[in-house]
This record gives sequence, structure tokens and C-alpha cells, in this order.
Amino acid sequence: SMSRFVLSHLAETSRGGQAILDDVFGLYVGRFYCSIGINSPSRLSALASDGALGLFYASHGSGGGGRQLLAASAIILPAMLGVGFWMQHNAVHQNNGSFTTIGTYNLLYYRAASVLHQASGQEIDVVYTEIARRVEAELGNDTANITAHRRHFHYAGSHQLQSAMTQVAWDVIIKNPLQYVLTIPVGLYRMLFRVSGILIWPGFIWNVALLMLASIGLNNLRRKRDLSTITFLCLPCLYFLLGTLLVQTSGIDTRARTMITPLLAIMAAYGIMHLLNRRRAASASLSPPAGS
Repeated sequence: SMSRFVLSHLAETSRGGQAILDDVFGLYVGRFYCSIGINSPSRLSALASDGALGLFYASHGSGGGGRQLLAASAIILPAMLGVGFWMQHNAVHQNNGSFTTIGTYNLLYYRAASVLHQASGQEIDVVYTEIARRVEAELGNDTANITAHRRHFHYAGSHQLQSAMTQVAWDVIIKNPLQYVLTIPVGLYRMLFRVSGILIWPGFIWNVALLMLASIGLNNLRRKRDLSTITFLCLPCLYFLLGTLLVQTSGIDTRARTMITPLLAIMAAYGIMHLLNRRRAASASLSPPAGS
């Protein structure tokens, strides 16, 4: 679980072991990718970053070249297998051998629709109707009697439908670049802070605390010039944050950052240990010398 995952790192650091700082990869790469693997059925995009991270581990991990290559292969090959199986699934069942079929829908009916809604000031159902009409026109279909409900028939489909939806989405975005940029902070807030349901305020406070501790941890790593650890922690975060904001800024909350929560927890653990070490050092400096 997440609690055991973070506590194990706190314990390793508090015992004074420098290993977690000198070889962060060897200590948690296995556990991190187990969590990513378990998470993949609900967030298939988790598989997409494994290749880049595997190559990074191969070039920066500790040990000989053979050991690094073996570790990187253990990360990359299962991901490639998972991606291949899923693309084959989509080719058979959706007649579209792509990695994702819902990503295009999100790009059009969440990202582009939000942009068009802000740019035109129209009601969102009017925006949905207009977008659906453009998609059907792009496909050469009859656009009479198109309503907002038509979007529900665009969840997943052929390559032709996906191409038409992508074309309409980028037409909207390119014509309204200011609204596209201005909606990014909204998406960041939703991904990093917003919690749905009855626990909205406790969840918000928890997320603020988590991100503050993560910032402290990253700053401490920066001061120690531990660039390898910083890169390894931040690369997946940037990948998933930017990838999500590219296609969606509305209709999401912190559930959309599930893939990077383990990494944020590790950063926060570094921050907690930094604060605890400062407190111990301050207490030691105030203690009277032994035998006084």
C-alpha cells in the first residue's frame, strides 16, 4: 500500500543509511514499477512512460552495464508487451489499432469543448452540439437533427472517426490559442488539489500539505545537487501532467494524477526527513555539553 511504501523509505533514511541518496534507483525502482503495473489496468497510459524511464535507468543506474541493461529490460519489455496486447485489442474490437481510443474523445469533448465554451460564451450543450455536427460533417454524414447527445456515439470508433475528431479539436484549439492557455491553470488545480465528494476540504488540505512537503524535498535534493534523483522523480510527473493537460482540463480531479502520486509521496518523504533532521540538529545544538 502507499503507506507502507512511504514508511519504508522513511525508515531506511532515518537509520542513517546513505544508500537511499546514493542509489535511489536500486531501493525503490522495483516497488515503484509494481505500483505502476497494478495501476495500469485503470490508467493504461502508465505503460507509455516505461520506455523512457527504462532507458534513463540504464544510463544512470548503479552497477555494471549488464546489470543496468537487465534492469532496464525488466522495465521496458513488459510495458511493450502490455502496449502491444492493448493495441491488438483495439484493432480487433474497435477497428482501430491505436493505444487509446478515449484520448481523442477527451481532447475533443473536454479540452476543445472547454476552449470553445470559454471563447464563445455559449452553453456547454450548444458547444457539444456544434462540435458533434462538425465531426459528422467531416465524415461526410448528414448533420440534420444533430444534438449534444450525439457525442456519446463518439466514445470509441474507427480510424476515420478518430481522425475527424482530432481534426475538429485542433481546428478549435488553433483558432482560440488564448483560451487554450488560460484553461491550463484550471486543469492544474483540478489535478493537484481538487477532491470530489464529501471529503473535499480534508482532501484539499491533504493535497496542499503533500505538495508543500514534496517541494521541500525537491529543494533539499537540489541543494545537494542530486540531479539524478530529481530527474527520475520529476520526469514521470511532467510526462503525466503535460500529457493530461494536453487533452483534458475539465471533468477531472486528483484521480487524474494517480500515476504520479507514489512519486509525490517519495518527494514528500524526503521533505519530512529534511525537516526532522533540522529539528534534531537544532535540539542537539541547544542541549548542554555532556558532564556540564
